Amino acid sequence: MWYFFSKAFFSYLHGMYAFGLEECGLYGDAETEADKALNLNRFDCWASHAKAHVLEMNGRHKEGKEFMYRTEDDWKKGWMIATHNYWHTALFHIEFGEYEDALSIFDREISKRFLRSNSLLDMVDASSILWRLELEGVDVGKDRWRKLEHLAKYIDNHSIVFNDVHLGVALYKQGDLETEKNLRASLEKYTNVLSEDNAKISKEIGMPLYDGMLDYARCDYDTAAETMFPIRDKVVQIGGSHAQRDVFVQTLIQSCIMSKDPKNWSLTPQLLIERETMKHDSLLGQRLAEKFRARHPL
Repeated sequence: MWYFFSKAFFSYLHGMYAFGLEECGLYGDAETEADKALNLNRFDCWASHAKAHVLEMNGRHKEGKEFMYRTEDDWKKGWMIATHNYWHTALFHIEFGEYEDALSIFDREISKRFLRSNSLLDMVDASSILWRLELEGVDVGKDRWRKLEHLAKYIDNHSIVFNDVHLGVALYKQGDLETEKNLRASLEKYTNVLSEDNAKISKEIGMPLYDGMLDYARCDYDTAAETMFPIRDKVVQIGGSHAQRDVFVQTLIQSCIMSKDPKNWSLTPQLLIERETMKHDSLLGQRLAEKFRARHPL
């Protein structure tokens, strides 16, 4: 009896292990563990999530998109992470420049699921997808940002500053400047009053990142680049995965590309190489390189 019940839950062990291996860059081992989990239990949505990360980071975008749709009926039942798996599916579409498909996933799944769950993870996914699409030049419309309702209740949460940055972006893009201002003030107060690890990380890394992202939103590209570039190697400390934190990498690269100051835009080739080292064979990365060459020809 013990063996039966323990074996029934082995998939979760393999799935969790797979994600840890993926975040350590051990992609082959991570995929092996994810496949073991899914062979034991095809409904293990965390294992599906871990495999999606492997495919994303290795530039296997076509395979990733096909995998997510082929297994959608398995993982969409996992309410806690289903929204996040739809976020991964939308990322594969964005890589291919399939923006309408990504917007459709936002409209059909991500925004509606956030409104039902009121989960910070779902808020992050929603904010991230819209921001990434705007970085690609897509006009997502203010109405989509405003679908993320009742965000003011989160401004004093500060569980991880990774969440705070996504929240600040969403509030600003909604046009709720007063609540965004209150969020930043709350975050600053938190970092000055408490001495826990998250408060220190928020003060040293999170707040400059927050300000840099908002500088970009205000089209102050030079300030955004100058604020985010010095902390880029430390952003890993704020939480989130490599795939999730890529939104900050993309924003920094776009800031440098859009900058009029040679000392900023000349950093772009270095940043593109750094991103390619982390995310192989990225079609989005190729588009960024093409945009740089068009704006700053030799």
